[in-house]
Amino acid sequence: MKKLFPVIIIIIAGVLGGAGGVLFKKSSGPTGVEHASSSGHGEETGYNGEGRKKEQNDKSDNEISRVFTFSRQFVVPIVRNDRPIALVILEINIAIDDSVSDNAYSREPILRDALLSELLQLAHDGILAKGASDTESLAYIKEVLLKPAQHVLGKGATDILILDIGLRPY
Repeated sequence: MKKLFPVIIIIIAGVLGGAGGVLFKKSSGPTGVEHASSSGHGEETGYNGEGRKKEQNDKSDNEISRVFTFSRQFVVPIVRNDRPIALVILEINIAIDDSVSDNAYSREPILRDALLSELLQLAHDGILAKGASDTESLAYIKEVLLKPAQHVLGKGATDILILDIGLRPY
């Protein structure tokens, strides 16, 4: 029986790990969104910023949005009493219209800097850590991040898409 115990533990761990992987599998975006490669950087999509697929006759916004994808994730420390206590890791994309799609990738470092400054302020205010588990905080974070995105890219930045957010305590 002592020889079977490690084998049973390994089997149970494998089953639990597989089930956890299926449950927490990273989704590819909102349901009903179609993606196509666009100049190797972003993704063209029929997303209209409201979580529903755009229709061809949508008169409120005739431009087809594209998705600006950052080259890497944002990692923001949560600091209390001058000591880091956690890291928030975010995967952020920006819905943009065709008026800024050509210019967006050349402005990525400026855009990243502007968003990181806001994320650090949100972390200092204690809001960023709440965004990992609270939908109201997450909506507020998206609203706050849209302002610097529009400052850098203009009104062509239409929405902030937070694809993944995680809190990793130290």
